[in-house]
Amino acid sequence: SVIYLAFPSKISNEIQKIIYPDYQKIKNLVIFEDGKKDIKKSYYLTETLSKDLKINDIRIIEESPQKAQELSKISHNLILTGKIVKPSFWHSQELNETDAFLALSENCEKNILAGLMGSQLGVPVVFAKADLPEYTVLSSSTPLTSILSPSILSINQILQKAHHNEIINMAILNYLELEAIEYEVLENSKIVNKPIKKLSAKKDLIISHVLRKNNLISSSEQSSLKIGDKVLIITSMNNLSFLSDMFRKQK
Repeated sequence: SVIYLAFPSKISNEIQKIIYPDYQKIKNLVIFEDGKKDIKKSYYLTETLSKDLKINDIRIIEESPQKAQELSKISHNLILTGKIVKPSFWHSQELNETDAFLALSENCEKNILAGLMGSQLGVPVVFAKADLPEYTVLSSSTPLTSILSPSILSINQILQKAHHNEIINMAILNYLELEAIEYEVLENSKIVNKPIKKLSAKKDLIISHVLRKNNLISSSEQSSLKIGDKVLIITSMNNLSFLSDMFRKQK
């Protein structure tokens, strides 16, 4: 089952404990960043993770000794060198004991292989970056936690532009063949002052939540939408034309 929730970020820890009572906070993290043209990206990534997620033990793997040396000059994190797809390297560095592994190098195939290696050795959370959308189909047939595709993110941005200004955010839920879309109710759009049931009556369409002036309001079928409301909708691609027509500002 898939559950969609809307809640203030400040209570995210409490929500997480309810849904995942056995969840353990990530205390240490290994990032495979080999091949980055700009090593500063690796530095900024680890700094952000350390600050936002409060992860103090972060190790970076660079297969190139030269780049590892360059990165060690600007980063306070431990920089490792070795062949990421060899089990002996994982065991010698005790990488299999880490809480999470991110494979974010420029080599997609190596990312996936490294991710599979981590999953096989028992790393609880594993992410692998792959630049081609077709790689995402592997996520349902492999033990990887997720395959990250920048190409999918680019496709989302293009779709947002195609749907004018009524769409605030859009994400393709590739594994479900659905989309999560956040619309804004614009002035003169067809949905202004109309009940939510005008939307929810459509097949394969779920109203996740309605945000009005930063406050969640009832998303019952009788509730009416006002100008400025932000509506998160989970739907199939078949409903995009209908939704665009309802939310687009009329001339």
